Amino acid sequence: MSSVRDLPVHFQSSEAIAEAVRMCVTRCTAGNTPLGVIAEFAGELRDRGWQESDVQVMERTVRKVLAGLITNDDKSEGTQN
Repeated sequence: MSSVRDLPVHFQSSEAIAEAVRMCVTRCTAGNTPLGVIAEFAGELRDRGWQESDVQVMERTVRKVLAGLITNDDKSEGTQN
């Protein structure tokens, strides 16, 4: 899936949420404003009819993934010096 339009609308299964997380993280890592990307992506899901609770799960998960990427990146930089 490459677009929010490809994600199912009627019921957000754990697989659909996981795919939304993957898509959002990909966008975040490609851009300069991850928080803005998350907000934009969440808005797209809402526009597609996603339930607010599912959008919130996606947002929380993306933030955790990004925090892990930053933490791991910081640790990698520390071991190189």
